[in-house]
Amino acid sequence: MALEDQIALDDPSLGDSELVGLDQELVDSIENELFLRKIQSQQAKASRRRWDSYSDDESETSSVCSVGSFGSGRERAFEDISEILNKMASPGWSERKEGLIGMQNILQSSRPLSRAELKRAQDIFTRMFADAHSKIFSLFLETLVEFVIVHKADLSDWLFVLMTRLLMKMGADLLGSVLHKVQRALDVVREAFPYDQQFKILTRFIVDQTQTPNNKVKVALLRYMESLSELMDPSQFTNSSETRLAVSRIISWTKEAKSPDVRKASQSVLIALFELNTPEFSAMLSVLPKTFQDGATRLLHNHLRNATVNENESIAVDLQRKASPRSPYKASPRSTDSSPRGSYASNGPPEIDAENMNSEDIYDSLRRTTAAIQNFTYSSRDDLDAFLKEGHRVDSDEVSADSGITSSMTDVRVDSPPGKGISDTRLTVTDGPYDDDLLSEGDHVDILVPLLTELSNHNQRFEERRTAMMQLIKLTRSESVTMWDNHFKTVLLLMLETLGDVEASIRAMALRVLREILRNQPDRFKDYAELTILKILEAHKDPQSEVVRAAEETSATLAHSIAPDQCVRVLCPIIQTADYPINQAAIKMLTKVIELMPELELEEIVAEIVPVLLKSYDHPESSVRKASVFCLVAIHSVIGDRLKEHLGSLSGSKTKLLNLYIKRAQSEKQTNVPSPSSPSALSSGSR
Repeated sequence: MALEDQIALDDPSLGDSELVGLDQELVDSIENELFLRKIQSQQAKASRRRWDSYSDDESETSSVCSVGSFGSGRERAFEDISEILNKMASPGWSERKEGLIGMQNILQSSRPLSRAELKRAQDIFTRMFADAHSKIFSLFLETLVEFVIVHKADLSDWLFVLMTRLLMKMGADLLGSVLHKVQRALDVVREAFPYDQQFKILTRFIVDQTQTPNNKVKVALLRYMESLSELMDPSQFTNSSETRLAVSRIISWTKEAKSPDVRKASQSVLIALFELNTPEFSAMLSVLPKTFQDGATRLLHNHLRNATVNENESIAVDLQRKASPRSPYKASPRSTDSSPRGSYASNGPPEIDAENMNSEDIYDSLRRTTAAIQNFTYSSRDDLDAFLKEGHRVDSDEVSADSGITSSMTDVRVDSPPGKGISDTRLTVTDGPYDDDLLSEGDHVDILVPLLTELSNHNQRFEERRTAMMQLIKLTRSESVTMWDNHFKTVLLLMLETLGDVEASIRAMALRVLREILRNQPDRFKDYAELTILKILEAHKDPQSEVVRAAEETSATLAHSIAPDQCVRVLCPIIQTADYPINQAAIKMLTKVIELMPELELEEIVAEIVPVLLKSYDHPESSVRKASVFCLVAIHSVIGDRLKEHLGSLSGSKTKLLNLYIKRAQSEKQTNVPSPSSPSALSSGSR
């Protein structure tokens, strides 16, 4: 009698060693994940969203599920990471180098560290901030970025050390390339952790009397705080005693006699905090000593006066342009009248009934939509400059027949002299509300214009575009309906196109912008769900891990922001036809959608979902098979045993294995100890 036939579906005491007769590779992977759950029961957090925790390439003939061999695998895992940590702590620079390279491999392989390993790695990294060997320190910074990206959910207790050491390094005498890596690490930290927690650490560092930062450190600290304030919610800035002390210190730095950079950075921070939460900041100033009040009040008055002047100048220029005759728009060689995409838009196929299409047709349709969007760009920077100088508006109304998207490039004009970057127009972007009563609807002074202009510089001006995207994130919380009605399509198209940028950090930031828009204005994506889902899923195949993780976080937000039935209709054909890892990412997103669906709603469409997952259960990639198992478990957690009605085509061994995993998930749910491999833990958002 085959061993798999001895496994009872309703036997809750099913042993691990009885799985030998099942799909060996999948069982090996599940056993490894179960072991990780045992050694990391306290670490089932968002960073464990990776489902392919270990490699599944063990020999087909090995007895991984047996007690002896599984134990030996455990010992090897501990020896490997233990040896890596020992090398990292070695006094010899060559061994430290080997250890850091080994740690990078561990982090990139998605092998999570245990609590003890994590703590020891933190201690070693803390000491490495003082490493005198420049090449080792440079390699350490690269490893640190990977470490933060992978384990950010478990590093809250270490965040103060991490942030302050990085900021102090900005004041050290380092090579330019090394300083760039320090700044890169700070950028990753800013994006990885809750903003209010970072702000508290900065204020604590500022008021700490034991800290003696030099002027370079002060500038780095202040610029970091300014960037952070542009991302924070107003509610995260509170009038606490520590914040008041920090603001007092910053006000005193505006009088720094030896460093104009410190003075300028201090002033920028005070203005940014004032704009973040004006009532709270004003209340804070009112209780400060008069000397501090006078200095800050004078600065803010000058700022508001300059902002008013800039606003009035913009209004005057805009009104003058409205009054003057405008030359007719001259089509460029890439205009819709002469381009292939113009012909495609006007002569495309009639409206497509997605319900009557097979999965390959739908996926091909989505890909054609993506190609159409990728063509939605200026042929060169010269075309864009000419377009901006003439103040033209594109009303091409290019329609993608596949997705129903009407893409109108909104009125993109600059009122400042040609050649000015985003920093030159910053006051018009961030300062003070505009009075809609001053102008009619068509004459509204648009604060998004300089940002859109800067963001069109694809594959160049990286720092300027990064700054523009940070400003855009802040504007996603704007209540200006007119502004977003006018520009949402353009913003979406620019961000989706930016996902193909040559710079990884820019690609990750574009995903961050999309995530923030999804959070704050989800209803705007209703007509663009197919395109947005496909592009974000395609970002999962990016070669850079930071982009992949940003894509994972954005897809988790997508699952919350778009109607479940619409998500399912888009995801199922992608799962069937896309290649790895896009299909795996689609299954993960589908799992999250299912967890959010009501029971009755899921029952109506479960017959469409399960066949897709059963096909993926036989996929050659083990991680895709695992994702399918977890998704089926998620369905069972919503509709219960009614799932069995749809499993008729599933083989006996796979049914038994699925039943085993369902029972284990139920057991974990009852004990309220989610495992790193449970669907709820794996598909949760970053914050």
